[in-house]
Amino acid sequence: MKIFKLLLPFVAFAILAVGCNTANNNITDPEPGPEPGPVAAGVIADFFPFHENALITFELLGGWGGPTAFYYTISTEGDKMQRLIIQGDFRVAEVFEISDGELRVNHAGLMVSGFENLLNIKDEVPMVILKEPLVLGNSWKTHTGPTIQGVAGGTSTITAVDVEIEIPNGTASAIEVSTEYENGFMEVNYFAKGLGLVKSGHFLPGFEVERDSGILFMEEMNTDMTLISISENTPLNVEVLVFHPNDEADDLDFVQSAAPFMTNGDIRTVLEAVLRNPGSRPNGIISPNTAINFIDVSREVSPENPTEEIATVHLDLTGNFSEDMNVGISYEQLILAALEKTFLEFYNAEEFILSVDGLPHVSIH
Repeated sequence: MKIFKLLLPFVAFAILAVGCNTANNNITDPEPGPEPGPVAAGVIADFFPFHENALITFELLGGWGGPTAFYYTISTEGDKMQRLIIQGDFRVAEVFEISDGELRVNHAGLMVSGFENLLNIKDEVPMVILKEPLVLGNSWKTHTGPTIQGVAGGTSTITAVDVEIEIPNGTASAIEVSTEYENGFMEVNYFAKGLGLVKSGHFLPGFEVERDSGILFMEEMNTDMTLISISENTPLNVEVLVFHPNDEADDLDFVQSAAPFMTNGDIRTVLEAVLRNPGSRPNGIISPNTAINFIDVSREVSPENPTEEIATVHLDLTGNFSEDMNVGISYEQLILAALEKTFLEFYNAEEFILSVDGLPHVSIH
């Protein structure tokens, strides 16, 4: 009886349909359409927001620079974003672009301060991180930078679109992107809507690691990093090693100083602050009236090593710098040397140029 009750509505519908066709012989059943495709999880901007003015913290497992890494957006311009990664003393500047349905890393620099404008730099072969449509099975070609297995091309595939990933305040639904490189290295990244990257790991199929418990075959994912927090409306505390004349005024000493920086801010403001008030020092390297007109950083490939760059930093100060430099010629030389070492250190440069209002600095002594 239960079966009859369930079938009855379908039988009635079938009779009604036949009757309609009999009344109008010109009506025919339409041809079946194509099967509906998978529904996109969203667009790239949903899963990789630029996070302006936010300090993003990741927990690292096995990281050589410390147990945590900090990510901060230095600048944005349209669909481009320059980000700085800080892990202990390790720094990486990355330039991202969302264009033509792709999220690409246009440039990554290890030997940069991260505060010079890199937005228009594009490497010969950008790395493709995500590609629309964000649907299960979508695949694209990419490549990786140096790894323990070398540099290699690879193929990325969206292998899941609704993976639950634990985050500090609960869970997040993420898309899973698996990348297999030609050298056998396999990477897995998870991107959550509104958050961005929340977890990353890798495989080394067939790779053996000796542990106290015996030989571990790394066939399962080895987690590299997981999201800890995203602190909105938070400045980046920029630390600067400021050189200065020592108490005996016969050599240079240094002090670690810091000032806050927000996305799309002016690094000149940070450097002016620490040069005027370097830590606990009673006197600054520049006077309170002196300001920075501009900082220009140029990089060229080293003629001795094509894999290295030689950077030159050009600092231009306002005329107050020379006017207020009434400290004696020997102390002036220490101030000039302190400026040079401070900027060479901060910008990881090898050459330093100082000018005042666009002209070479001339001593008043």
